[in-house]
Amino acid sequence: MKLSISEILQKADNIPSKKEKIAFLKQHSNKPLFEVIRHFLDPNIKFLLPEKVNYNFNESTECDTILYVKARELYLFVEGGHPTLKQDRRNKLWRLFLEALSPADALLRLELRKKELPYKTITVDLINEAFPGLITTQTEKENTN
Repeated sequence: MKLSISEILQKADNIPSKKEKIAFLKQHSNKPLFEVIRHFLDPNIKFLLPEKVNYNFNESTECDTILYVKARELYLFVEGGHPTLKQDRRNKLWRLFLEALSPADALLRLELRKKELPYKTITVDLINEAFPGLITTQTEKENTN
C-alpha cells in the first residue's frame, strides 16, 4: 500500500536517527513529495491563499493518495504560478483542492500559509541532505546572481 504524503512526512519525522530518516525519505521519494516539500520550505515560493477556507472533509478511503495527483496543481496557488487567474477563482479552486484530499493531507495543505511543515525534524538542511538542491535558500539564490 502506498503511503500518503502526510504519512511519509509523519513517519520520517518520528524516526530518531537522521541517517535512517534520510534513508526513509529516499525510499519513498517521488515527484509529488518533492513538490509538497518544496512548496513548504522554499522561501522564494509565496502563496496567494485565503486566511480561512470553509471546506468539507473528504472521508473516502480512496482519497489517501490523491495528493500524488493534485500536487501538480500547486502552481495555481502561488505568486506567478498562473498570472491571469483571478483571486476569487483561485480561492474556489483551493477549496475544491482541499475537499479532494484525505483529512490528514488537507490539514497538511492548510499549513502552507505558514510556510512551515508541521513536522519539526523535517528541515531544509535535512531535505537538502536527502535530496541535494531540492530547496534553494535565499542566500544561495543571491550568490548565483
